[in-house]
Amino acid sequence: DEWAEAHMIVPRDAAKAGPYRIEHTPMARRIMQVLSPRHPARRVVVKGASQMLKTQVALNWLMASAHRAPANMLVLEPTDSLAKRLSARISKCIRDVKVLQTTFVPPRSRDNRNTVFAKDFEGGTMYIATAGAAANLAEIPARYWYVDEASRLKASVDGEGDPIALAEARATTFEGTSKGLITSSPGEAGNDPTDEQFERGTQEVYLVPCPHCGHHHELVIENFQYERDPDTGFMARAWFVCPDCGAEIDERHKGQMLRDEALGGTAHWHANSLGDGETVSFHVSAFYAPVGSISWLKLARELAHARARYERGDPNALQVFTN
Repeated sequence: DEWAEAHMIVPRDAAKAGPYRIEHTPMARRIMQVLSPRHPARRVVVKGASQMLKTQVALNWLMASAHRAPANMLVLEPTDSLAKRLSARISKCIRDVKVLQTTFVPPRSRDNRNTVFAKDFEGGTMYIATAGAAANLAEIPARYWYVDEASRLKASVDGEGDPIALAEARATTFEGTSKGLITSSPGEAGNDPTDEQFERGTQEVYLVPCPHCGHHHELVIENFQYERDPDTGFMARAWFVCPDCGAEIDERHKGQMLRDEALGGTAHWHANSLGDGETVSFHVSAFYAPVGSISWLKLARELAHARARYERGDPNALQVFTN
């Protein structure tokens, strides 16, 4: 987390371009701290909504590790197109972050050691692969491994087993110092490998204070309410109800509610399980999206639309919203 704020640059085409600031997504601080070499966790799982901090946290970790604790890295995506997209984002980091410009081999160097699927740096190589073929997972010793969009992975790679387990097996020669990150937006319940990985860990949720009574609670759909304008029928308002005092919490309170202790607030991660002793897992929904991103009102419109379709016999929209 300290490295990210000191060095990371978010590219110009992003919503919050410029120097990376944790205050934009305070929930990310603990996730990055757990990914630090100082933390004993061997496996970190982040299950969250689309566009919710997952990729940026992964980039911060990979780039910080390449600069400060270099070793081989294996990065897995479910498809070639996603692998190429992530590679492009990594290339932008190398281009824009000053300390990385001398850490990584230049992309057009004479020996061509910085390609789409392999990026050399001082002390190691980052291999970016597709998890759809066993050959991509074999014979690559890696201290760090990252599996993105785990819910979209095949249950078995060419009949050789779980691709997450195969990826983690690449770190066996780094026993005691390896670190893995698994991120994903949720898939279908009962058929999502992310769920199993999440349940191995501490199952942490982010608790925010009620602005009226101070009670800390998770932002869950059961406490989410909305109403339409009686004249126009348009969605007019969306809010949460505090599960303790019953007061209404408007979105204008969200910026203050999300702040952790380091930012002068009281929001914090709460573990619901001891886990297996080596996995730390996190869950974060779109209700926690930073101000300026998807709003509660927008989510209310989507939810109302999905519920209306469900009542007409079509469950697909509600499944998409829930995921």
